[in-house]
Amino acid sequence: MTDPGGSFVRVDPDPTLTAGMRNSHPASVPPGQLRSILSSIIVEAPSGFAGGVEKGTLFEPEDVEFLLPAVSGALAKAEPTEWAVFYLRQRGRLLRPEITTGAFAVHDNVVQMTLGHFRRTDVEGTEEENVAADVEEALRDDPLSEVWDIGVRLSGNMDIRWRPGPLARTLVFPLGPPPSP
Repeated sequence: MTDPGGSFVRVDPDPTLTAGMRNSHPASVPPGQLRSILSSIIVEAPSGFAGGVEKGTLFEPEDVEFLLPAVSGALAKAEPTEWAVFYLRQRGRLLRPEITTGAFAVHDNVVQMTLGHFRRTDVEGTEEENVAADVEEALRDDPLSEVWDIGVRLSGNMDIRWRPGPLARTLVFPLGPPPSP
């Protein structure tokens, strides 16, 4: 699924799977639970030159509205050796758009989200810069390629169950109702 602003979600081969591993695809994630997952991911990223850290939600409300049907549809048609990758072209706080990329997969009874890039501003520039660097097309071809963002950390808010995933920059969200106390 692609939006007019250049964001997309698509199904790609999952390069993180080792021999014999398979995702539980095609998969159906309840829309309410997927919305909770998308809305609850917290990111901490370096900010400015003074060593500050910016903390907030990974996805803006408009990103959640785009990703909800797109990720759900991609997971529903993905094969066991694939995952749903996303490329978000977000309004930038600077003069250029910001790019956030990553992937979703369902494995057994969990949703796994892996972050590729967080609000990269050096991906898109003038046409001449894009041709010279070829960075934008490389990221569109493989949204998780060449992860350069140093110091970006993920967590989930307290409203949802989550744990760190098996890969760097990955969170795992159990599916189904929370366990009884």
